[in-house]
Amino acid sequence: MSKFITYYFVTILLMLASFNQNAATRTWTNTAGGSWTVASNWSPAIVPVANDDVIINNLSSATKTIIDVPTITLNSLTGSGTGFAWLAADVSGNVLTIRNSMLVPSSYTLRVGDSGARLVMTVSTTCVATLNGVLYYDAGNTNRIFTLNGKLIIPQTGGLYDPNPTAGSDFIVTSTGTIVTGKIQGITTTSVSGAASINTNVAICFGGSYTYAAGASYEYNGTSGQITGSGLSQNTAGNVTVNLTAGQTLTMSNNTTISGNLTMTSGNVNLNGLTLSLGTSGAATGTLSRSGGFLFNGTFKRWFATATVAMPSDAGLFPMGTSQADYRPLWVGYSTALTTAGNISVVHTPTYPAWYVAANHADASWSNTVIGVSNSVWTITTNSIAFNGTSAQIRYGGTGYGTNSLTDLNASLVSSVTGSHSASTNANTTYEVNRTNLTTGLIANTWRIGSRNVTNSPLPITLRDFNANMDGDRVKIFWSTDTEKNNHYFVVEKSSDGIHYHVVGIVDSKGDSEMQQDYYLYDNNVENCLNYYRLKQVDYDGMYKLSKTVVVCNTSEAVEVGLYPNPSNGLVNFYSNNDVAIVGLEIYNAHGVKIFTADSWLDSIDLSAYPIGIYSLNFITSNGSIITKKFFLNN
Repeated sequence: MSKFITYYFVTILLMLASFNQNAATRTWTNTAGGSWTVASNWSPAIVPVANDDVIINNLSSATKTIIDVPTITLNSLTGSGTGFAWLAADVSGNVLTIRNSMLVPSSYTLRVGDSGARLVMTVSTTCVATLNGVLYYDAGNTNRIFTLNGKLIIPQTGGLYDPNPTAGSDFIVTSTGTIVTGKIQGITTTSVSGAASINTNVAICFGGSYTYAAGASYEYNGTSGQITGSGLSQNTAGNVTVNLTAGQTLTMSNNTTISGNLTMTSGNVNLNGLTLSLGTSGAATGTLSRSGGFLFNGTFKRWFATATVAMPSDAGLFPMGTSQADYRPLWVGYSTALTTAGNISVVHTPTYPAWYVAANHADASWSNTVIGVSNSVWTITTNSIAFNGTSAQIRYGGTGYGTNSLTDLNASLVSSVTGSHSASTNANTTYEVNRTNLTTGLIANTWRIGSRNVTNSPLPITLRDFNANMDGDRVKIFWSTDTEKNNHYFVVEKSSDGIHYHVVGIVDSKGDSEMQQDYYLYDNNVENCLNYYRLKQVDYDGMYKLSKTVVVCNTSEAVEVGLYPNPSNGLVNFYSNNDVAIVGLEIYNAHGVKIFTADSWLDSIDLSAYPIGIYSLNFITSNGSIITKKFFLNN
């Protein structure tokens, strides 16, 4: 027995030694190309074998090729340097499998396969493939398959493309695969044909079919606005992560269902009038984890199991918001297990200015009368779900409602109440109103924030608009209100430096009103160049609010603007005969997605990180007009 054990351990040690000898790093050194199977092309001078780490230095030109690549599984494949490398099989149809990691660095193009030497590529479940540069997948005329079982990371600078796409180049992500992308147009199911059709704004651009298996995972982490792309909704997504640069927006392309986790870290989601569903049944509800961002302009539907849901928690959160950056969450909870599992959908409809609708209904559970309710509403609908008695409760609210006292606010319908009042809070956001003792039928309603005191808690009084522009040789300042309550008068103030203001004139209020009221005032003493205007709204009690500041430039000559060079290799310079008249810049890509904005004049901007294409530049003048210039980026 001891001899057997000794033999067994010796055998294991020999196997491990053999494995460790094979698991080595091999670096391609022949920049002129050559055969994979020639040892002198490698450093050290040993041809790679299974499970090796392979480094490919860039070749001397895009026409050079590393030929005779066999069917092989590599531990890693790494591009090195900047430029180009090309791999071609010894037998068409060979399979190149990457087990642990793959890296295509920035400013590097790795081409895999050619028309007569097809290479099928597979990324294993344990592999993380990062394409900071471009992976050109050119593997013959038919059965050109790239299969993703692990993680594929494609930032805005990278891409996975067929260099001359035709039918037959297929992309497959399996249920274990994950796509992480910063590309503007996300992921697609659109097949294209010919090199001229390659869309570098998407993560993957092939000529054949796209298969996104049910259960695959996706992460959006762009530094500018993104759209999800049609690939997200081809099958039920397993997990979706929203992790954009703060302030950027992910726009949905299709109705989408997530079976696993929805993780919201940074960036908002424009639902685009569509429905985002979390979970597929009461037995598979999915999970929401939110640390930032929100959903707006559409419907969020989520499934609930029969088990109780605490108030407030991510398990019952609907992280709604508005296009004007106000977070307007709603929570659902229930203290007794459901009678029947089901789903709940929420739509938040904001109204700006976020004022109130007059009301006059008593809330016995609050011992107060609601005399105003918010224009903004949360609409709840249910399907299949059945609460056990009156165990349901809701909480909702958010930002963008001015200054209010929590004790003045409650959860209300437009002209009645249901359920029981519970004290308003601010534990998670500025205002949160609460309603308890709700049944299935009662929770499905259109909910508003109610106020018992619209003077101290007006929900709030805000302007519809405020603006100014040149009218001949004078400036016309004009503004509108939707509704007025306790408003005494307006003061128009002016500054030449945006810091020190003086009074231009005073305009009396037209009195309490629930209709739009329009006002204007002329400034006949207009200084040259910049003139800053703001509006002070004064209540009868002396309290006041300041509007935004608008800028008017007094110039008799037309504003001429432009840019150079055009086409540009990345650095775009701007010029103007009157740059002080320009108060903002906006840049849009060919798909209408805003990629850059500035609130003042700039001399230049570096766009070298953005893909080749046609872009639009808007110069915004102080009188509100827009001058548009188009340019071609060829970096």
